[in-house]
Amino acid sequence: MDADVLVYKHSVRHELQSEAGVMPCGQRRSGRCSAPLAAAARVWLRALVILVLGVLPAVGLGAGQSAGSGALLVLQPVMQAVQLAPYLSVLEDPGGSLRLDEVRSDSWARQFAPLPEGRTAFGVSSSAWWVRLEASNPGSEAVAWVLDVPHNTTDYIDSYEVRPDGAVVTQLAGDHRPFEMQRPPSETFNFSYLTAASASSEIYLRFAYDSAGIINVYQEASTAAGFAQQQHTKAVWLGIFLGATLLVILYNFFLMLSVREAPFFWYLLYASAATLMYLSLSGLGYRYLWHFSPQLSDIIPNMAVILFYMLAVQFSRSFLETRVRVPRLDRILLGLMILTAVSALLLLVGFRGLSVNLTLLIGLVLGLFPVLGAWLWYQGHQIARGYTLAWTIWSLTVIGAILRYAGIIPSDSISIGATRFGLISQTVLLAFALADRINILRNESSAPKSAS
Repeated sequence: MDADVLVYKHSVRHELQSEAGVMPCGQRRSGRCSAPLAAAARVWLRALVILVLGVLPAVGLGAGQSAGSGALLVLQPVMQAVQLAPYLSVLEDPGGSLRLDEVRSDSWARQFAPLPEGRTAFGVSSSAWWVRLEASNPGSEAVAWVLDVPHNTTDYIDSYEVRPDGAVVTQLAGDHRPFEMQRPPSETFNFSYLTAASASSEIYLRFAYDSAGIINVYQEASTAAGFAQQQHTKAVWLGIFLGATLLVILYNFFLMLSVREAPFFWYLLYASAATLMYLSLSGLGYRYLWHFSPQLSDIIPNMAVILFYMLAVQFSRSFLETRVRVPRLDRILLGLMILTAVSALLLLVGFRGLSVNLTLLIGLVLGLFPVLGAWLWYQGHQIARGYTLAWTIWSLTVIGAILRYAGIIPSDSISIGATRFGLISQTVLLAFALADRINILRNESSAPKSAS
């Protein structure tokens, strides 16, 4: 082992031995310096309570809305990623037993309602959800277009196109169905239509799970050429994000072999879980890895999130050395890990809805991690500064995604892309935080030698 590694390990012991030192403001760590951070934590907790209260009733969004239809979608010769929320109306089927002819009958058709404030997500639900879209082509030529559903972890999505002559064209998608049914191939679920000149179509989509899951009916419309161009651009960005993450993981793997410190080991596991979750959220995993198995399509996306949370907590414990610095808080973090393990157990024994709800709430609680990092940084632990910055990005990304899934904030291409970008950028920032941690500890270990 080289001299730099020995110096680095000595610095860890030196910092722990200086735990009771005097703070820059003149107070010891147990003094009044922590008051502003405590106030900030209280504010954060109040916000967290509001968010939690907002998630729980989100499942019922859409109830009590006045009946009616969305606006008419007028097809154009050139379209790319047109957001369809203003054109959609929805109907909840709690029993999941309604058929197409029933939802088209007068009694049920009157119960379709426009999306509440344009929000397309309805939280965790075991109901089937019907979505109606009316499209018209006033042009003189037929329009070939694609309806794209970016939320790609739904078990079943059925498309029924009712043409002017009364004929019904059925298309089936969902991660419980063979990927070969997807035309054109994509990481997301999509349906292709051909609307004749001066004609219209009435389209019904049915979203459902075998047990329960997050319902998000966000959709985009593009002409066939526009969709192909969009897929090409998306593939380039997905490749850039995934490639950058793998390079960071590889770099830190070799760094771990040299440094041999626990935070690097936990970071590698955490970054691997983040990559697995990225594959799940982007649809790459379903398209290329586990589309052959409905069971894997059910378990892997949810288990990836659970592992992501659990390893995020363990990495934080190791990076910040909470067992030594803040033992009481460390026990709380251990409790969070146990609660996350309970969520995994619920998923495996068949309580998927309860597991997903619990996972969402755990994600909101983990939004407090920037406060933990800021408090330790304020207490004089400089190693927490990089962690605080990276975890602030993490917190904004995860909480934003949870609020989007719950229907509290709207889904759109920007918010979906921000979730993926935030996930990757936070993983990269944590790698920089690890490097910053090494430099800080080396500088602190060399300071006593310079003074002597």
